[in-house]
Amino acid sequence: MSQLQGRILFEGETFRDTDFGDRTFEGAQFIDCQFDHCSFRGTQMTECSTRHTTFNECDFTLASLGTSVHTFSQFLNCTFANTALFSARIDQCKMVGSTFEQAQLSGVEIKGGDWSYTVLNDQVLKGQDFSRAKLINASLQRCDLRRACLRDSDMTGALLDGARMKGADLRGATVDRVNLAAVNVTKVKIDLEQAVLFARAHGAIVELD
Repeated sequence: MSQLQGRILFEGETFRDTDFGDRTFEGAQFIDCQFDHCSFRGTQMTECSTRHTTFNECDFTLASLGTSVHTFSQFLNCTFANTALFSARIDQCKMVGSTFEQAQLSGVEIKGGDWSYTVLNDQVLKGQDFSRAKLINASLQRCDLRRACLRDSDMTGALLDGARMKGADLRGATVDRVNLAAVNVTKVKIDLEQAVLFARAHGAIVELD
């Protein structure tokens, strides 16, 4: 850990089972680092940035990550319970297995990435760009996905029960093993193949000849 223009810099460092709880890393930069089983409970990380950094099974409960920027980083099986992520930017990151129970995601900007096996129930994700993202077995129950772009994403096995989808774009998305009968597709953009799948899921007899 060093200082760069008055800001804390972590570069090329590895930490395991380290407790960073309740510390202040506002505006800190994390580049090419590895954090395994570390605690960031209650840590102040507003305006921090991560790039090509991996957080494996780390705890961000009650941490403040508002207006932070994350690019090509990995947050694997991390806990974001009651975490403040307002106006954060998450660009092409791997978030596999992470949970976001009561996390504050207002104003967050998501672009692609791998969100497989994440738990995002009840979150407001309207207008987010999940195009070409992986959402395999993600739990998106009761999410607000209005106007979200899900084009060409892989939503295999995703849970969408109760999700609000008005204006979302699902064209080209893989929806295998999704309970389509639980999805309200009113004003949702879908392609012809998906239209057939949704119709059958709602009891229609589809004859294509």
